[in-house]
Amino acid sequence: MRPGTIARIAVSLGTVLWLAHRIDLGSLVRALKGFPPGYFLIAAVLFAGAQILSSRRWQVLAQALGVRAPYGLFLRYYFIGSYFNLIMPGAIGGDVIKAWLLARGQEGKLRISYSIVGDRGFGLGAILTLSLVGLMLRPELIPQVARWPLLMLVISGNLVFFAAPLLGPVIRRLVPGFPEDVFAFWHDRRAFVEAYLLSLAIQLLVVVFHWILGKGLKLPYGFDFYLLTVPIISVVTSLPFSVSGIGIREGGFAFFIQQLGGEPELGVALGILAFGVFLVVGGVGGLIYALGEHERGKEALSVQKRCR
Repeated sequence: MRPGTIARIAVSLGTVLWLAHRIDLGSLVRALKGFPPGYFLIAAVLFAGAQILSSRRWQVLAQALGVRAPYGLFLRYYFIGSYFNLIMPGAIGGDVIKAWLLARGQEGKLRISYSIVGDRGFGLGAILTLSLVGLMLRPELIPQVARWPLLMLVISGNLVFFAAPLLGPVIRRLVPGFPEDVFAFWHDRRAFVEAYLLSLAIQLLVVVFHWILGKGLKLPYGFDFYLLTVPIISVVTSLPFSVSGIGIREGGFAFFIQQLGGEPELGVALGILAFGVFLVVGGVGGLIYALGEHERGKEALSVQKRCR
């Protein structure tokens, strides 16, 4: 086992053990036992909807790079990627699998990989937008010492995202040979607008499904609470410092709920239920892969020599 993998397991295991020591396990069990299954089902459907929209976003960005394939192919590969995200470090392992599936036997492998990077980039852009709104609505959730630095970071991130085409010439001067294809998404206005609007809808669905889970746990917090906390936790759990964000996700929600004087056990319960949603929806991708559906329709994929 690689040292990095051991370190990620240690982080997740250590965080889980630390949380178990800090909270009342009896209260956690009672919260989970009393959770209405219907709320979980609604949350899973909403997250599946987010995956469906994400597949379309990926297709839009790939098309901007000259990659053509039926929507069904992107849909299947996206669900498969979600499955591998659960069993690989952080939330980027599935991206590697998606790139491999799409690039097999194709020319233009770099452009295919850029579509994956673009998919992540637009998702981050939407997260930055929602985080900015959340910070303005609920600044008290962030400790005062970190409030202004985080606000400046979020504002700067939004500016960089929208100003990327203007930065292109500067980057190419600093890094000779930097690929022009990276900026194709911004040059194609239709692709940019559609991908960005889809990204906002996707992230809002993720926020809503957490809000639904919170309702099931009878958490007394409004939608604005989730509008700030969910994007922040999503970014942190996507980093390859833990196994599928286990421990980090639960600890993050426990921290934010404690900021409002709530019980940390409910935050841990929210994180566990959210991970359960990821498992259920990701399991669909595992089934698609096990049935060999990732091989169907591959012949319809083509990569044009030039981006449009």
